[in-house]
Amino acid sequence: MQLNKNIYFSILSIIIIFITNSYFTYEESLIFGGRDGEFYIAIADAAPFFGENIEYIKGERFIVPYLIGIISKIFYFESYNLFRFFSSASFLICVYLFYKILKKINLNDNQIFISLGLLIFNPYLSRYFIAVPTSLMDITFIISLEIIILAFLSNKKSLFYFGIFLSTMVRQNGLLILITFIFVKIYYRKKSKIDNKDIL
Repeated sequence: MQLNKNIYFSILSIIIIFITNSYFTYEESLIFGGRDGEFYIAIADAAPFFGENIEYIKGERFIVPYLIGIISKIFYFESYNLFRFFSSASFLICVYLFYKILKKINLNDNQIFISLGLLIFNPYLSRYFIAVPTSLMDITFIISLEIIILAFLSNKKSLFYFGIFLSTMVRQNGLLILITFIFVKIYYRKKSKIDNKDIL
């Protein structure tokens, strides 16, 4: 059955990614593209208090690293290792939601197979986030976009609310998405799937 082939292909591909990927230390991650991680780690390590000398725009994204810091204090895990765990888990969630979207838009099995391969083996969407786990906010933002897409495809407003909330929690870009929906509502009026209550 082709569906099973796609699932097996995804599982095997993900295993290959995890086995062959680089796993940077915190210091290496700062050199190889994760300079923002310095502030996220500082926020996490300062929890339950607030970190000092945090760059303003990074401080606005404090919720996720702050929660990671709380978890690290409760269970005595190093915060960087928790970032790695959640970043790797987020990659798996990203692939799963992408598969759900592909099924919703009625692609055939071969198109799904190719699309999954393009996502999983895209080095920026897989290897980078695993190697530089403090980029967790970026992949979480991608997940929030997938949730918003699924919300429209499934006509589930609860998913829409959650996607918007998640996007604004991890990146300021989420506000632009909300503003875009407001303009769509104004332009299309009654044709829009979003009503005034949703906007509020």
